[in-house]
Amino acid sequence: MNISRNKEVLGLLLKSIKNRDGEERVRQIQESVKKSVYSAMDREVICQVLSFERPGRRFMFFVLCPQYIFPYLFRMKEKKQVVSKTS
Repeated sequence: MNISRNKEVLGLLLKSIKNRDGEERVRQIQESVKKSVYSAMDREVICQVLSFERPGRRFMFFVLCPQYIFPYLFRMKEKKQVVSKTS
């Protein structure tokens, strides 16, 4: 799923919540997920920066910070799928 599609789905979801529960509920939801959004963006940037590192340095990073192994591997899997679709 590409970024514009994700934004479209999010917009439709928030619109349906707004219609059902009101604008105040949408604001509450946005405030409650704000920290998670920033955390996910930070994790994505870390994975992107790691992709530019040499394999040895990447390995050392994963030894020191193993919580980034799965996000990095899932990101690489998504990247391969995008490349396959464009080929």
